[in-house]
Amino acid sequence: MKNFSFEFRAEELRLLGVFVKFCYSRDRQDFIKSSPKFMDPHLLKFNEKLLEISILIMGNQTYRQLNEINGRIGMVSTIFTAYLYQLNVIFINVNLKELIKETESVFQDFHHHNQKIDCEYLLSGLQQLKQAIAPYIKQLENAGFDHALQAELDAYISILNAEYVEKKSLLAELAEWEESNVDLFNDLWATVDEILRTGQKMYHQNSVKLNDYNVEAILNKVNESIIQ
Repeated sequence: MKNFSFEFRAEELRLLGVFVKFCYSRDRQDFIKSSPKFMDPHLLKFNEKLLEISILIMGNQTYRQLNEINGRIGMVSTIFTAYLYQLNVIFINVNLKELIKETESVFQDFHHHNQKIDCEYLLSGLQQLKQAIAPYIKQLENAGFDHALQAELDAYISILNAEYVEKKSLLAELAEWEESNVDLFNDLWATVDEILRTGQKMYHQNSVKLNDYNVEAILNKVNESIIQ
Protein backbone atom coordinates (compact mmCIF):
# COMPACT_ATOMS: atom_id res chain seq x y z
CA MET A 1 0.00 0.00 0.00
CA LYS A 2 1.34 3.42 -0.96
CA ASN A 3 1.66 6.14 1.66
CA PHE A 4 0.59 9.75 1.48
CA SER A 5 3.48 12.15 0.97
CA PHE A 6 1.78 14.87 3.08
CA GLU A 7 0.57 14.95 6.69
CA PHE A 8 -2.82 16.64 6.47
CA ARG A 9 -6.28 15.71 5.25
CA ALA A 10 -7.18 15.47 1.58
CA GLU A 11 -9.77 18.23 1.95
CA GLU A 12 -7.09 20.47 3.46
CA LEU A 13 -4.85 19.64 0.49
CA ARG A 14 -7.57 20.70 -1.96
CA LEU A 15 -8.13 24.05 -0.23
CA LEU A 16 -4.39 24.50 0.20
CA GLY A 17 -4.09 24.01 -3.57
CA VAL A 18 -6.79 26.61 -4.23
CA PHE A 19 -5.00 29.18 -2.07
CA VAL A 20 -1.58 28.40 -3.54
CA LYS A 21 -2.97 28.61 -7.08
CA PHE A 22 -4.22 32.14 -6.38
CA CYS A 23 -0.81 33.26 -5.08
CA TYR A 24 1.06 31.42 -7.81
CA SER A 25 -1.07 33.01 -10.55
CA ARG A 26 -0.53 36.43 -9.01
CA ASP A 27 3.25 35.95 -8.80
CA ARG A 28 3.60 33.95 -12.01
CA GLN A 29 6.16 36.19 -13.66
CA ASP A 30 8.46 35.97 -10.65
CA PHE A 31 8.26 32.17 -10.80
CA ILE A 32 9.04 32.12 -14.51
CA LYS A 33 12.07 34.34 -13.88
CA SER A 34 13.25 31.93 -11.19
CA SER A 35 13.04 28.87 -13.45
CA PRO A 36 11.84 28.05 -16.98
CA LYS A 37 10.00 24.99 -15.64
CA PHE A 38 7.24 27.34 -14.48
CA MET A 39 6.51 28.49 -18.02
CA ASP A 40 3.40 27.25 -19.83
CA PRO A 41 1.88 24.71 -19.55
CA HIS A 42 2.86 24.44 -15.85
CA LEU A 43 -0.08 26.49 -14.56
CA LEU A 44 -2.50 24.67 -16.87
CA LYS A 45 -1.37 21.26 -15.59
CA PHE A 46 -1.65 22.50 -12.00
CA ASN A 47 -5.22 23.65 -12.69
CA GLU A 48 -6.09 20.27 -14.21
CA LYS A 49 -4.77 18.37 -11.18
CA LEU A 50 -6.62 20.65 -8.78
CA LEU A 51 -9.86 20.40 -10.76
CA GLU A 52 -9.66 16.60 -10.83
CA ILE A 53 -9.21 16.43 -7.05
CA SER A 54 -11.97 19.00 -6.47
CA ILE A 55 -14.45 17.00 -8.57
CA LEU A 56 -13.53 13.82 -6.67
CA ILE A 57 -13.95 15.40 -3.24
CA MET A 58 -17.09 17.40 -3.96
CA GLY A 59 -18.70 14.32 -5.50
CA ASN A 60 -17.97 12.20 -2.45
CA GLN A 61 -21.03 11.66 -0.26
CA THR A 62 -18.93 10.99 2.85
CA TYR A 63 -17.43 14.48 2.74
CA ARG A 64 -20.90 15.98 2.62
CA GLN A 65 -22.03 13.86 5.56
CA LEU A 66 -18.96 14.89 7.58
CA ASN A 67 -19.61 18.55 6.86
CA GLU A 68 -23.18 18.13 8.09
CA ILE A 69 -21.94 16.48 11.29
CA ASN A 70 -19.40 19.26 11.84
CA GLY A 71 -22.18 21.79 11.45
CA ARG A 72 -24.32 20.03 14.05
CA ILE A 73 -21.38 19.70 16.46
CA GLY A 74 -20.62 23.40 16.07
CA MET A 75 -24.25 24.29 16.81
CA VAL A 76 -24.39 22.08 19.92
CA SER A 77 -21.09 23.52 21.15
CA THR A 78 -22.35 27.08 20.76
CA ILE A 79 -25.51 26.31 22.76
CA PHE A 80 -23.50 24.45 25.40
CA THR A 81 -21.28 27.49 25.93
CA ALA A 82 -24.30 29.42 27.23
CA TYR A 83 -25.11 26.45 29.48
CA LEU A 84 -21.57 26.55 30.90
CA TYR A 85 -22.00 30.21 31.84
CA GLN A 86 -25.18 29.26 33.71
CA LEU A 87 -23.40 26.49 35.58
CA ASN A 88 -20.51 28.74 36.47
CA VAL A 89 -22.83 31.25 38.11
CA ILE A 90 -24.20 28.46 40.33
CA PHE A 91 -20.69 27.25 41.20
CA ILE A 92 -19.61 30.80 42.09
CA ASN A 93 -22.67 31.29 44.31
CA VAL A 94 -21.78 28.20 46.37
CA ASN A 95 -18.05 28.99 46.16
CA LEU A 96 -17.02 25.63 44.73
CA LYS A 97 -13.62 26.68 43.43
CA GLU A 98 -12.82 23.22 42.08
CA LEU A 99 -15.91 23.27 39.84
CA ILE A 100 -15.35 26.90 38.85
CA LYS A 101 -11.90 25.89 37.64
CA GLU A 102 -13.36 22.83 35.88
CA THR A 103 -15.97 24.84 33.96
CA GLU A 104 -13.39 27.42 32.94
CA SER A 105 -11.15 24.61 31.66
CA VAL A 106 -14.03 23.02 29.74
CA PHE A 107 -15.03 26.40 28.30
CA GLN A 108 -11.49 27.04 27.05
CA ASP A 109 -11.30 23.55 25.59
CA PHE A 110 -14.65 23.99 23.87
CA HIS A 111 -13.59 27.30 22.37
CA HIS A 112 -10.30 25.86 21.08
CA HIS A 113 -11.44 22.41 19.98
CA ASN A 114 -14.75 23.59 18.56
CA GLN A 115 -12.66 25.51 16.03
CA LYS A 116 -11.22 22.16 14.99
CA ILE A 117 -14.53 20.29 15.35
CA ASP A 118 -12.74 17.82 17.65
CA CYS A 119 -15.80 15.82 18.72
CA GLU A 120 -13.89 13.29 20.81
CA TYR A 121 -12.17 15.98 22.84
CA LEU A 122 -15.40 17.93 23.36
CA LEU A 123 -17.18 14.77 24.53
CA SER A 124 -14.35 13.99 26.95
CA GLY A 125 -14.64 17.50 28.43
CA LEU A 126 -18.36 17.05 29.10
CA GLN A 127 -17.84 13.66 30.75
CA GLN A 128 -15.10 15.06 32.98
CA LEU A 129 -17.38 17.92 33.99
CA LYS A 130 -20.17 15.50 34.94
CA GLN A 131 -17.74 13.43 37.04
CA ALA A 132 -16.48 16.57 38.80
CA ILE A 133 -20.05 17.62 39.64
CA ALA A 134 -21.14 14.22 41.04
CA PRO A 135 -19.69 14.57 44.59
CA TYR A 136 -21.43 17.94 45.07
CA ILE A 137 -24.79 17.10 43.53
CA LYS A 138 -26.93 17.61 46.68
CA GLN A 139 -25.29 20.92 47.46
CA LEU A 140 -25.72 22.06 43.88
CA GLU A 141 -29.37 21.05 43.74
CA ASN A 142 -30.07 23.42 46.61
CA ALA A 143 -28.24 26.17 44.71
CA GLY A 144 -30.29 25.80 41.52
CA PHE A 145 -28.70 22.90 39.65
CA ASP A 146 -32.08 21.19 39.36
CA HIS A 147 -33.09 18.02 37.53
CA ALA A 148 -33.77 19.96 34.33
CA LEU A 149 -30.20 21.31 34.23
CA GLN A 150 -28.82 17.87 35.08
CA ALA A 151 -30.87 16.32 32.26
CA GLU A 152 -29.61 19.03 29.88
CA LEU A 153 -26.01 18.07 30.60
CA ASP A 154 -26.84 14.41 29.98
CA ALA A 155 -28.50 15.40 26.70
CA TYR A 156 -25.40 17.25 25.48
CA ILE A 157 -23.27 14.21 26.30
CA SER A 158 -25.69 11.88 24.52
CA ILE A 159 -25.86 14.09 21.42
CA LEU A 160 -22.09 14.48 21.12
CA ASN A 161 -21.55 10.78 21.72
CA ALA A 162 -23.91 9.90 18.86
CA GLU A 163 -22.18 12.40 16.57
CA TYR A 164 -18.77 11.04 17.60
CA VAL A 165 -19.73 7.44 16.79
CA GLU A 166 -21.14 8.44 13.38
CA LYS A 167 -18.18 10.68 12.58
CA LYS A 168 -15.67 7.97 13.52
CA SER A 169 -17.38 5.54 11.15
CA LEU A 170 -17.45 8.08 8.32
CA LEU A 171 -13.77 8.96 8.84
CA ALA A 172 -12.88 5.27 8.50
CA GLU A 173 -14.81 5.10 5.22
CA LEU A 174 -13.13 8.29 4.04
CA ALA A 175 -9.66 6.97 4.87
CA GLU A 176 -10.26 3.94 2.65
CA TRP A 177 -11.51 6.14 -0.19
CA GLU A 178 -8.54 8.50 0.10
CA GLU A 179 -6.10 5.57 0.08
CA SER A 180 -7.67 4.33 -3.16
CA ASN A 181 -6.82 7.74 -4.70
CA VAL A 182 -3.41 8.18 -3.07
CA ASP A 183 -1.56 8.66 -6.39
CA LEU A 184 -3.79 11.59 -7.38
CA PHE A 185 -3.41 13.29 -4.01
CA ASN A 186 0.36 12.78 -3.93
CA ASP A 187 0.68 14.14 -7.48
CA LEU A 188 -1.19 17.32 -6.54
CA TRP A 189 0.88 17.71 -3.38
CA ALA A 190 4.13 17.36 -5.35
CA THR A 191 3.13 20.37 -7.48
CA VAL A 192 1.88 22.41 -4.52
CA ASP A 193 5.00 21.62 -2.49
CA GLU A 194 7.29 22.66 -5.34
CA ILE A 195 5.49 26.00 -5.66
CA LEU A 196 5.62 26.57 -1.90
CA ARG A 197 9.33 25.82 -1.69
CA THR A 198 10.11 28.07 -4.65
CA GLY A 199 7.95 30.87 -3.21
CA GLN A 200 9.78 30.64 0.12
CA LYS A 201 13.14 30.97 -1.62
CA MET A 202 12.02 33.88 -3.83
CA TYR A 203 10.35 35.88 -1.06
CA HIS A 204 12.58 35.09 1.93
CA GLN A 205 13.14 38.85 2.34
CA ASN A 206 9.50 39.81 1.75
CA SER A 207 7.59 38.94 4.95
CA VAL A 208 4.17 39.63 3.43
CA LYS A 209 4.55 37.39 0.39
CA LEU A 210 6.62 34.84 2.32
CA ASN A 211 3.57 34.19 4.50
CA ASP A 212 1.57 33.33 1.38
CA TYR A 213 3.90 30.36 0.84
CA ASN A 214 4.06 29.20 4.47
CA VAL A 215 2.22 25.87 4.89
CA GLU A 216 1.19 26.41 8.52
CA ALA A 217 -0.14 29.91 7.86
CA ILE A 218 -2.13 28.70 4.86
CA LEU A 219 -3.51 25.68 6.71
CA ASN A 220 -4.83 27.97 9.45
CA LYS A 221 -6.78 29.87 6.80
CA VAL A 222 -7.84 26.59 5.17
CA ASN A 223 -9.26 25.19 8.41
CA GLU A 224 -11.15 28.42 9.06
CA SER A 225 -12.77 28.10 5.64
CA ILE A 226 -13.69 24.44 6.29
CA ILE A 227 -15.44 25.37 9.54
CA GLN A 228 -17.26 28.31 8.02
